[in-house]
Amino acid sequence: MDKGIIDRIDDLNLAILAYNNESVIKEAYYTYFTISNRCELNSHLKRIGNFLKRYNISYDTFLDYVKAYGLLFLNISIETLKHRITAVSSLSKDQSKAKNDKLFTIVSEIKNSSNDEQIEKLVFSNHIYLDKIDYLFTKGYLDRQSYDLISFKVSNAIESLSKKYFFLHFSTGFSIIEKEDNEEIIEIIIRNNNLHKCDIRSFISTYRNNLTDIEKENLEKSISDKLEEAKERIKIKDDKERSKQLENILNSIDFTLFLDNNIKSVNDFCCLMGINRSDYYIYLELLKDLNNPLYLAIKEKSHNSRKNINSEYSKDNVVSIANQIKNGCLDKNGNTRKFELLDYFLQTKLSPGKFVDAYRKSEKRNEDTLLAIRDFFNNNVISEFDNDCMLFITSELNGTTIFMLNDEPYEVTREEKEDVINFLQERGIPLYTKVYKQALKRHINGNLILEDEKRL
Repeated sequence: MDKGIIDRIDDLNLAILAYNNESVIKEAYYTYFTISNRCELNSHLKRIGNFLKRYNISYDTFLDYVKAYGLLFLNISIETLKHRITAVSSLSKDQSKAKNDKLFTIVSEIKNSSNDEQIEKLVFSNHIYLDKIDYLFTKGYLDRQSYDLISFKVSNAIESLSKKYFFLHFSTGFSIIEKEDNEEIIEIIIRNNNLHKCDIRSFISTYRNNLTDIEKENLEKSISDKLEEAKERIKIKDDKERSKQLENILNSIDFTLFLDNNIKSVNDFCCLMGINRSDYYIYLELLKDLNNPLYLAIKEKSHNSRKNINSEYSKDNVVSIANQIKNGCLDKNGNTRKFELLDYFLQTKLSPGKFVDAYRKSEKRNEDTLLAIRDFFNNNVISEFDNDCMLFITSELNGTTIFMLNDEPYEVTREEKEDVINFLQERGIPLYTKVYKQALKRHINGNLILEDEKRL
Protein backbone atom coordinates (compact mmCIF):
# COMPACT_ATOMS: atom_id res chain seq x y z
CA MET A 1 0.00 0.00 0.00
CA ASP A 2 1.22 3.52 -0.76
CA LYS A 3 2.70 4.98 2.45
CA GLY A 4 1.30 8.41 1.52
CA ILE A 5 -2.22 7.02 1.81
CA ILE A 6 -1.51 5.38 5.18
CA ASP A 7 -0.04 8.62 6.60
CA ARG A 8 -3.37 10.40 6.03
CA ILE A 9 -5.35 8.20 8.42
CA ASP A 10 -4.57 7.54 12.09
CA ASP A 11 -5.75 3.91 12.34
CA LEU A 12 -3.43 1.64 10.30
CA ASN A 13 -5.82 -1.33 10.51
CA LEU A 14 -8.67 0.87 9.32
CA ALA A 15 -6.53 2.15 6.48
CA ILE A 16 -5.72 -1.37 5.33
CA LEU A 17 -9.35 -2.47 5.70
CA ALA A 18 -10.54 0.61 3.81
CA TYR A 19 -8.04 0.15 1.03
CA ASN A 20 -9.10 -3.48 0.59
CA ASN A 21 -12.85 -2.76 0.83
CA GLU A 22 -13.39 0.32 -1.27
CA SER A 23 -16.94 -0.65 -2.25
CA VAL A 24 -18.00 -0.98 1.42
CA ILE A 25 -16.62 2.35 2.62
CA LYS A 26 -17.93 4.02 -0.54
CA GLU A 27 -21.41 2.71 0.31
CA ALA A 28 -20.98 4.01 3.87
CA TYR A 29 -19.98 7.47 2.62
CA TYR A 30 -22.92 7.86 0.26
CA THR A 31 -25.35 6.32 2.75
CA TYR A 32 -24.42 9.00 5.24
CA PHE A 33 -24.30 11.99 2.91
CA THR A 34 -27.19 11.10 0.61
CA ILE A 35 -30.08 12.92 2.25
CA SER A 36 -32.28 14.89 -0.13
CA ASN A 37 -33.79 17.27 2.44
CA ARG A 38 -34.73 17.67 6.12
CA CYS A 39 -37.96 15.73 5.77
CA GLU A 40 -35.99 12.64 4.72
CA LEU A 41 -34.07 12.47 8.01
CA ASN A 42 -36.27 9.66 9.30
CA SER A 43 -35.61 7.40 6.31
CA HIS A 44 -31.96 8.50 6.31
CA LEU A 45 -31.51 7.19 9.85
CA LYS A 46 -33.20 3.93 8.88
CA ARG A 47 -30.79 3.48 5.95
CA ILE A 48 -27.85 3.92 8.33
CA GLY A 49 -29.40 1.38 10.71
CA ASN A 50 -29.76 -1.15 7.89
CA PHE A 51 -26.11 -0.63 6.94
CA LEU A 52 -24.98 -1.25 10.54
CA LYS A 53 -27.00 -4.47 10.70
CA ARG A 54 -25.85 -5.71 7.29
CA TYR A 55 -22.14 -5.35 8.11
CA ASN A 56 -22.50 -5.94 11.88
CA ILE A 57 -20.57 -2.82 12.87
CA SER A 58 -21.03 -0.02 15.41
CA TYR A 59 -22.07 3.51 14.55
CA ASP A 60 -18.58 4.83 15.40
CA THR A 61 -17.02 2.33 12.99
CA PHE A 62 -19.55 3.39 10.37
CA LEU A 63 -18.40 7.02 10.74
CA ASP A 64 -14.78 5.85 10.44
CA TYR A 65 -15.71 4.21 7.12
CA VAL A 66 -17.25 7.52 6.00
CA LYS A 67 -14.08 9.41 6.95
CA ALA A 68 -11.83 6.79 5.35
CA TYR A 69 -13.51 7.02 1.96
CA GLY A 70 -13.45 10.81 2.00
CA LEU A 71 -9.77 10.87 2.99
CA LEU A 72 -8.41 8.08 0.78
CA PHE A 73 -10.48 8.29 -2.37
CA LEU A 74 -11.94 11.83 -2.52
CA ASN A 75 -8.93 13.69 -1.11
CA ILE A 76 -11.06 15.58 1.47
CA SER A 77 -9.30 16.86 4.60
CA ILE A 78 -10.26 15.39 7.98
CA GLU A 79 -11.32 18.85 9.22
CA THR A 80 -13.73 19.26 6.31
CA LEU A 81 -15.11 15.76 6.83
CA LYS A 82 -15.73 16.36 10.53
CA HIS A 83 -17.53 19.62 9.71
CA ARG A 84 -19.76 17.89 7.15
CA ILE A 85 -20.53 15.02 9.52
CA THR A 86 -21.46 17.51 12.26
CA ALA A 87 -23.79 19.35 9.87
CA VAL A 88 -25.79 16.16 9.24
CA SER A 89 -25.70 14.84 12.80
CA SER A 90 -26.93 18.17 14.20
CA LEU A 91 -30.27 17.59 12.44
CA SER A 92 -31.24 14.97 15.02
CA LYS A 93 -29.82 16.48 18.25
CA ASP A 94 -31.75 16.01 21.50
CA GLN A 95 -34.03 18.84 22.54
CA SER A 96 -34.49 20.45 25.97
CA LYS A 97 -37.28 19.30 28.28
CA ALA A 98 -39.20 22.56 27.77
CA LYS A 99 -39.16 22.01 24.01
CA ASN A 100 -40.14 18.38 24.49
CA ASP A 101 -43.11 19.37 26.64
CA LYS A 102 -44.22 21.94 24.08
CA LEU A 103 -43.83 19.41 21.27
CA PHE A 104 -45.84 16.85 23.25
CA THR A 105 -48.67 19.39 23.68
CA ILE A 106 -48.77 19.98 19.92
CA VAL A 107 -48.73 16.31 18.94
CA SER A 108 -51.45 15.65 21.52
CA GLU A 109 -53.60 18.19 19.65
CA ILE A 110 -52.86 16.27 16.45
CA LYS A 111 -53.80 13.00 18.11
CA ASN A 112 -57.15 14.34 19.36
CA SER A 113 -58.10 16.19 16.17
CA SER A 114 -60.21 14.69 13.39
CA ASN A 115 -59.97 17.82 11.25
CA ASP A 116 -57.44 17.24 8.45
CA GLU A 117 -57.06 20.97 7.79
CA GLN A 118 -56.32 21.68 11.44
CA ILE A 119 -53.80 18.83 11.58
CA GLU A 120 -52.03 20.15 8.48
CA LYS A 121 -51.89 23.61 10.02
CA LEU A 122 -50.37 22.23 13.23
CA VAL A 123 -47.82 20.14 11.33
CA PHE A 124 -46.82 22.96 8.97
CA SER A 125 -46.67 25.86 11.45
CA ASN A 126 -44.75 23.82 14.05
CA HIS A 127 -42.52 21.83 11.65
CA ILE A 128 -43.58 18.43 12.97
CA TYR A 129 -41.38 15.82 11.30
CA LEU A 130 -41.79 12.07 11.76
CA ASP A 131 -38.42 11.85 13.54
CA LYS A 132 -39.81 14.23 16.20
CA ILE A 133 -42.58 11.73 16.87
CA ASP A 134 -39.94 8.97 17.04
CA TYR A 135 -37.99 11.10 19.50
CA LEU A 136 -40.97 11.60 21.83
CA PHE A 137 -41.64 7.85 21.69
CA THR A 138 -38.05 6.97 22.67
CA LYS A 139 -38.20 9.50 25.53
CA GLY A 140 -41.34 7.89 26.94
CA TYR A 141 -43.81 10.66 26.10
CA LEU A 142 -45.94 8.37 23.91
CA ASP A 143 -47.18 4.81 24.22
CA ARG A 144 -47.16 2.54 21.16
CA GLN A 145 -50.82 3.15 20.29
CA SER A 146 -50.47 6.94 20.46
CA TYR A 147 -47.21 6.77 18.54
CA ASP A 148 -48.75 4.77 15.69
CA LEU A 149 -51.83 7.03 15.46
CA ILE A 150 -49.86 10.30 15.53
CA SER A 151 -47.26 9.01 13.06
CA PHE A 152 -50.06 8.03 10.68
CA LYS A 153 -51.73 11.44 10.92
CA VAL A 154 -48.46 13.37 10.57
CA SER A 155 -47.37 11.26 7.61
CA ASN A 156 -50.67 11.90 5.83
CA ALA A 157 -50.49 15.61 6.61
CA ILE A 158 -46.94 15.92 5.27
CA GLU A 159 -47.94 14.10 2.09
CA SER A 160 -51.01 16.30 1.63
CA LEU A 161 -49.02 19.49 2.30
CA SER A 162 -46.32 18.43 -0.16
CA LYS A 163 -48.89 17.97 -2.92
CA LYS A 164 -49.89 21.60 -2.34
CA TYR A 165 -46.20 22.65 -2.22
CA PHE A 166 -46.14 23.46 1.48
CA PHE A 167 -42.94 22.11 3.03
CA LEU A 168 -41.76 21.80 6.63
CA HIS A 169 -38.16 22.70 5.83
CA PHE A 170 -36.46 24.93 3.29
CA SER A 171 -34.37 22.00 2.07
CA THR A 172 -37.45 20.31 0.61
CA GLY A 173 -38.29 23.40 -1.41
CA PHE A 174 -34.73 23.77 -2.66
CA SER A 175 -34.50 20.07 -3.55
CA ILE A 176 -37.49 20.52 -5.88
CA ILE A 177 -36.40 23.89 -7.29
CA GLU A 178 -33.02 22.28 -7.96
CA LYS A 179 -34.56 20.05 -10.65
CA GLU A 180 -37.70 22.01 -11.56
CA ASP A 181 -37.93 24.23 -14.65
CA ASN A 182 -41.66 24.96 -14.49
CA GLU A 183 -41.86 28.66 -13.54
CA GLU A 184 -45.39 28.38 -12.16
CA ILE A 185 -44.46 25.57 -9.76
CA ILE A 186 -41.36 27.43 -8.58
CA GLU A 187 -43.48 30.52 -7.89
CA ILE A 188 -46.01 28.48 -5.91
CA ILE A 189 -43.20 26.99 -3.81
CA ILE A 190 -41.79 30.45 -3.06
CA ARG A 191 -45.20 31.90 -2.19
CA ASN A 192 -46.03 29.03 0.17
CA ASN A 193 -42.66 28.71 1.89
CA ASN A 194 -40.21 30.97 3.65
CA LEU A 195 -37.23 30.48 1.34
CA HIS A 196 -34.16 32.69 1.60
CA LYS A 197 -31.12 32.99 -0.61
CA CYS A 198 -28.85 32.72 2.44
CA ASP A 199 -30.13 29.17 3.10
CA ILE A 200 -29.02 27.81 -0.28
CA ARG A 201 -25.41 27.31 0.76
CA SER A 202 -26.52 25.60 3.98
CA PHE A 203 -28.78 23.30 1.93
CA ILE A 204 -25.93 22.33 -0.37
CA SER A 205 -23.32 21.85 2.38
CA THR A 206 -25.68 19.59 4.34
CA TYR A 207 -27.61 17.68 1.68
CA ARG A 208 -25.33 17.74 -1.36
CA ASN A 209 -21.99 16.87 0.23
CA ASN A 210 -21.32 14.20 -2.37
CA LEU A 211 -20.81 16.89 -5.02
CA THR A 212 -17.47 18.37 -6.01
CA ASP A 213 -16.72 22.00 -5.15
CA ILE A 214 -17.34 23.05 -8.77
CA GLU A 215 -20.66 21.17 -8.82
CA LYS A 216 -21.69 22.82 -5.55
CA GLU A 217 -20.83 26.26 -6.89
CA ASN A 218 -22.84 25.67 -10.07
CA LEU A 219 -25.81 24.31 -8.10
CA GLU A 220 -25.80 27.31 -5.76
CA LYS A 221 -25.87 29.70 -8.73
CA SER A 222 -28.63 27.73 -10.47
CA ILE A 223 -30.94 27.69 -7.42
CA SER A 224 -30.15 31.31 -6.58
CA ASP A 225 -30.97 32.45 -10.12
CA LYS A 226 -34.26 30.53 -10.13
CA LEU A 227 -35.17 32.02 -6.74
CA GLU A 228 -34.43 35.63 -7.73
CA GLU A 229 -36.14 35.35 -11.12
CA ALA A 230 -39.26 33.83 -9.57
CA LYS A 231 -39.42 36.50 -6.86
CA GLU A 232 -39.21 39.20 -9.51
CA ARG A 233 -42.04 37.59 -11.50
CA ILE A 234 -44.13 37.36 -8.32
CA LYS A 235 -43.51 41.04 -7.54
CA ILE A 236 -44.64 42.07 -11.03
CA LYS A 237 -47.81 39.97 -10.75
CA ASP A 238 -48.58 41.28 -7.25
CA ASP A 239 -48.08 44.89 -8.36
CA LYS A 240 -50.51 44.36 -11.24
CA GLU A 241 -53.06 42.78 -8.90
CA ARG A 242 -52.70 45.63 -6.43
CA SER A 243 -53.24 48.16 -9.22
CA LYS A 244 -56.47 46.38 -10.17
CA GLN A 245 -57.65 46.46 -6.55
CA LEU A 246 -56.91 50.18 -6.33
CA GLU A 247 -58.87 50.84 -9.50
CA ASN A 248 -61.82 48.82 -8.19
CA ILE A 249 -61.80 50.77 -4.93
CA LEU A 250 -61.68 54.08 -6.78
CA ASN A 251 -64.64 52.99 -8.93
CA SER A 252 -66.72 51.89 -5.95
CA ILE A 253 -65.93 54.75 -3.53
CA ASP A 254 -66.09 58.37 -4.66
CA PHE A 255 -63.62 60.08 -2.31
CA THR A 256 -64.28 63.45 -3.95
CA LEU A 257 -67.58 63.53 -2.04
CA PHE A 258 -65.60 63.84 1.20
CA LEU A 259 -64.80 67.44 0.14
CA ASP A 260 -68.50 68.30 -0.19
CA ASN A 261 -69.65 70.95 2.31
CA ASN A 262 -72.39 68.62 3.54
CA ILE A 263 -69.79 66.12 4.77
CA LYS A 264 -68.76 67.33 8.20
CA SER A 265 -66.95 64.23 9.47
CA VAL A 266 -65.56 60.81 8.64
CA ASN A 267 -68.75 59.32 10.05
CA ASP A 268 -70.83 61.32 7.57
CA PHE A 269 -68.75 60.03 4.66
CA CYS A 270 -68.81 56.40 5.90
CA CYS A 271 -72.60 56.49 6.22
CA LEU A 272 -72.89 57.93 2.71
CA MET A 273 -70.63 55.24 1.21
CA GLY A 274 -71.94 52.38 3.35
CA ILE A 275 -68.52 51.44 4.76
CA ASN A 276 -67.16 51.19 8.29
CA ARG A 277 -64.42 53.40 9.68
CA SER A 278 -61.75 50.69 9.61
CA ASP A 279 -62.27 50.15 5.88
CA TYR A 280 -62.32 53.91 5.31
CA TYR A 281 -58.83 54.34 6.72
CA ILE A 282 -57.55 51.32 4.79
CA TYR A 283 -58.95 52.71 1.53
CA LEU A 284 -57.63 56.18 2.33
CA GLU A 285 -54.15 54.71 2.77
CA LEU A 286 -54.44 53.10 -0.69
CA LEU A 287 -55.69 56.38 -2.17
CA LYS A 288 -52.37 57.97 -1.25
CA ASP A 289 -50.68 56.04 -4.09
CA LEU A 290 -53.53 56.26 -6.55
CA ASN A 291 -54.56 59.93 -6.26
CA ASN A 292 -52.20 61.80 -3.98
CA PRO A 293 -53.68 65.32 -4.54
CA LEU A 294 -57.15 64.08 -3.50
CA TYR A 295 -55.61 62.26 -0.54
CA LEU A 296 -53.87 65.45 0.62
CA ALA A 297 -57.08 67.48 0.20
CA ILE A 298 -59.00 65.02 2.39
CA LYS A 299 -56.23 65.04 5.01
CA GLU A 300 -56.25 68.87 5.03
CA LYS A 301 -60.03 69.01 5.56
CA SER A 302 -59.75 66.47 8.39
CA HIS A 303 -56.89 68.47 9.91
CA ASN A 304 -58.87 71.73 9.76
CA SER A 305 -61.82 70.04 11.48
CA ARG A 306 -59.56 68.91 14.31
CA LYS A 307 -57.95 72.35 14.43
CA ASN A 308 -61.32 73.94 15.08
CA ILE A 309 -61.84 71.55 17.97
CA ASN A 310 -58.39 72.35 19.35
CA SER A 311 -58.88 76.10 19.19
CA GLU A 312 -60.48 76.18 22.61
CA TYR A 313 -59.53 74.33 25.71
CA SER A 314 -60.35 74.38 29.39
CA LYS A 315 -57.63 75.79 31.63
CA ASP A 316 -58.98 73.71 34.48
CA ASN A 317 -58.72 70.57 32.30
CA VAL A 318 -55.06 71.35 31.54
CA VAL A 319 -54.29 71.58 35.26
CA SER A 320 -56.25 68.37 35.94
CA ILE A 321 -54.31 66.44 33.31
CA ALA A 322 -51.02 67.92 34.56
CA ASN A 323 -51.75 66.70 38.08
CA GLN A 324 -52.58 63.23 36.79
CA ILE A 325 -49.29 63.12 34.89
CA LYS A 326 -47.43 63.90 38.12
CA ASN A 327 -49.48 61.91 40.63
CA GLY A 328 -51.15 59.18 38.57
CA CYS A 329 -54.83 58.63 37.78
CA LEU A 330 -57.63 56.42 39.08
CA ASP A 331 -58.59 53.16 37.37
CA LYS A 332 -62.15 51.80 37.23
CA ASN A 333 -61.69 50.22 40.69
CA GLY A 334 -60.62 53.49 42.29
CA ASN A 335 -56.95 52.52 42.52
CA THR A 336 -54.16 54.92 41.49
CA ARG A 337 -52.17 53.85 38.45
CA LYS A 338 -49.55 55.41 36.17
CA PHE A 339 -50.83 58.00 33.70
CA GLU A 340 -50.34 56.84 30.10
CA LEU A 341 -50.28 58.47 26.67
CA LEU A 342 -53.73 57.01 25.98
CA ASP A 343 -55.11 58.83 29.04
CA TYR A 344 -53.69 62.07 27.69
CA PHE A 345 -55.39 61.81 24.29
CA LEU A 346 -58.67 60.70 25.86
CA GLN A 347 -58.83 64.00 27.74
CA THR A 348 -57.44 66.61 25.35
CA LYS A 349 -56.84 67.38 21.68
CA LEU A 350 -53.90 69.68 22.42
CA SER A 351 -50.52 68.75 20.99
CA PRO A 352 -47.81 68.13 23.64
CA GLY A 353 -46.12 71.47 22.79
CA LYS A 354 -49.35 73.46 23.13
CA PHE A 355 -50.23 71.59 26.33
CA VAL A 356 -46.89 72.47 27.96
CA ASP A 357 -47.29 76.08 26.84
CA ALA A 358 -50.85 76.23 28.24
CA TYR A 359 -49.73 74.83 31.61
CA ARG A 360 -46.80 77.24 31.83
CA LYS A 361 -49.30 80.14 31.43
CA SER A 362 -51.63 78.71 34.10
CA GLU A 363 -51.96 80.54 37.42
CA LYS A 364 -51.86 77.14 39.13
CA ARG A 365 -48.50 76.26 37.58
CA ASN A 366 -46.18 74.19 39.76
CA GLU A 367 -42.48 73.69 38.91
CA ASP A 368 -42.39 70.04 40.09
CA THR A 369 -45.46 69.28 38.00
CA LEU A 370 -43.95 71.06 34.98
CA LEU A 371 -40.83 68.93 35.32
CA ALA A 372 -43.00 65.78 35.51
CA ILE A 373 -44.84 66.89 32.33
CA ARG A 374 -41.57 67.35 30.46
CA ASP A 375 -40.33 63.93 31.61
CA PHE A 376 -43.65 62.40 30.50
CA PHE A 377 -43.39 63.75 26.95
CA ASN A 378 -39.65 62.97 26.74
CA ASN A 379 -40.52 59.37 27.53
CA ASN A 380 -43.38 59.39 25.02
CA VAL A 381 -41.84 60.97 21.92
CA ILE A 382 -44.41 60.89 19.11
CA SER A 383 -44.69 62.32 15.62
CA GLU A 384 -47.27 61.73 12.91
CA PHE A 385 -44.46 62.21 10.39
CA ASP A 386 -42.42 59.32 11.85
CA ASN A 387 -43.51 56.01 10.30
CA ASP A 388 -42.13 54.11 13.29
CA CYS A 389 -44.60 55.96 15.56
CA MET A 390 -47.72 55.46 13.45
CA LEU A 391 -49.86 52.33 13.25
CA PHE A 392 -50.23 50.67 9.84
CA ILE A 393 -53.83 49.50 9.97
CA THR A 394 -53.72 46.89 7.19
CA SER A 395 -50.60 45.21 8.56
CA GLU A 396 -52.01 45.23 12.09
CA LEU A 397 -55.38 43.74 11.12
CA ASN A 398 -53.78 41.00 9.00
CA GLY A 399 -50.95 40.25 11.42
CA THR A 400 -50.73 38.29 14.66
CA THR A 401 -50.72 40.12 18.02
CA ILE A 402 -50.23 38.21 21.29
CA PHE A 403 -50.49 39.58 24.84
CA MET A 404 -50.17 37.88 28.21
CA LEU A 405 -53.62 37.53 29.82
CA ASN A 406 -53.78 35.94 33.29
CA ASP A 407 -50.20 34.69 32.78
CA GLU A 408 -51.23 32.93 29.56
CA PRO A 409 -50.50 34.00 25.96
CA TYR A 410 -53.62 35.44 24.32
CA GLU A 411 -53.95 36.01 20.56
CA VAL A 412 -55.95 39.18 19.85
CA THR A 413 -58.75 38.69 17.33
CA ARG A 414 -59.25 40.88 14.26
CA GLU A 415 -62.60 42.01 15.69
CA GLU A 416 -60.93 43.20 18.90
CA LYS A 417 -58.37 45.13 16.90
CA GLU A 418 -61.11 46.76 14.81
CA ASP A 419 -63.02 47.71 17.98
CA VAL A 420 -59.99 49.49 19.41
CA ILE A 421 -59.09 51.23 16.13
CA ASN A 422 -62.68 52.45 15.79
CA PHE A 423 -62.63 53.57 19.43
CA LEU A 424 -59.57 55.74 18.82
CA GLN A 425 -60.67 57.06 15.43
CA GLU A 426 -64.14 58.04 16.65
CA ARG A 427 -62.52 60.18 19.34
CA GLY A 428 -60.05 61.74 16.91
CA ILE A 429 -57.13 60.14 18.74
CA PRO A 430 -54.03 59.81 16.53
CA LEU A 431 -53.18 56.20 15.69
CA TYR A 432 -49.77 56.13 17.32
CA THR A 433 -48.57 52.56 17.82
CA LYS A 434 -47.91 53.14 21.53
CA VAL A 435 -51.39 54.57 22.12
CA TYR A 436 -53.00 51.72 20.16
CA LYS A 437 -51.11 49.06 22.14
CA GLN A 438 -52.15 50.64 25.43
CA ALA A 439 -55.80 50.71 24.32
CA LEU A 440 -55.60 47.12 23.06
CA LYS A 441 -54.20 45.86 26.36
CA ARG A 442 -56.94 47.61 28.30
CA HIS A 443 -59.58 46.24 25.96
CA ILE A 444 -58.56 42.58 26.32
CA ASN A 445 -58.36 43.08 30.09
CA GLY A 446 -61.87 44.55 30.14
CA ASN A 447 -60.72 48.06 31.09
CA LEU A 448 -61.55 49.91 27.88
CA ILE A 449 -65.17 51.03 27.59
CA LEU A 450 -66.19 51.29 23.97
CA GLU A 451 -69.58 53.00 24.34
CA ASP A 452 -69.46 56.56 22.99
CA GLU A 453 -70.96 58.22 26.05
CA LYS A 454 -68.52 56.62 28.52
CA ARG A 455 -64.84 57.05 29.38
CA LEU A 456 -62.24 55.05 31.20
